[in-house]
Amino acid sequence: MSVSGKSFLELANWLQQQTSCEDEIKYRSCVNRAYYCLFHITKEYLLRSFLTNNPKANHQEVIQLLKQEDELLGNKLYYFFEERKKADYSIHRDLSKKKAERLVRDMETFPQELNENA
Repeated sequence: MSVSGKSFLELANWLQQQTSCEDEIKYRSCVNRAYYCLFHITKEYLLRSFLTNNPKANHQEVIQLLKQEDELLGNKLYYFFEERKKADYSIHRDLSKKKAERLVRDMETFPQELNENA
């Protein structure tokens, strides 16, 4: 069964409501899943808009292509990419509930901004 990019955001929102796991890993997972929503919907947008024909474009390629189309959105995607990397790899630094919730909330608006660009 396949999923859509938005499925990752739905999972991030669901995870935020869970109480059965340790908070820090939950916050990190929410940021990770929300970012992957943006990555996949941006890649779909780039393919649909004929800005790339590479369905296997990596994070840097997707960000660069979006920056060429809309610098502000490309910079936002890059910021979210960097925050996702911190959540995944900077495990000795705390990620607060407040920051994780703000990041996910900010990421939720990105698909609409991308669609407005189309």
